[in-house]
Amino acid sequence: MEAFRPFDFLLRTRVVFGANSLGRLGDLARELGFTRTLLVADPGLVSAGHVERATGVLANADIEVAGFHEFDANPDSRMVEAGRVAAASRVIDSLVALGGGSSLDCAKGINFVLTNGGSMRDYRG
Repeated sequence: MEAFRPFDFLLRTRVVFGANSLGRLGDLARELGFTRTLLVADPGLVSAGHVERATGVLANADIEVAGFHEFDANPDSRMVEAGRVAAASRVIDSLVALGGGSSLDCAKGINFVLTNGGSMRDYRG
């Protein structure tokens, strides 16, 4: 008996990597049909100027951008809820997470509660 059964697993994740990849953000967002996006990025990326650049690239692609930066490392339910409120009030149709783990975690949480309702506490366990 085999210890593991063979399987195929196809991820739907697209990774765009390389010098000046941020410059492609507008084209990539247009390909996906974005019109109003919530740009989720931590305060450090705001300070470094990356959010301003990303916002400009998206705006040049005729995509309305609202920023959400009110979260810390390891975003909690309160931070995710603040992002959900920001997204819902602007009737966004897309999310862009800029940066690393905290931005990605927060954006995933925002998407989850925005799409499924309730709060993160409802899904614990």
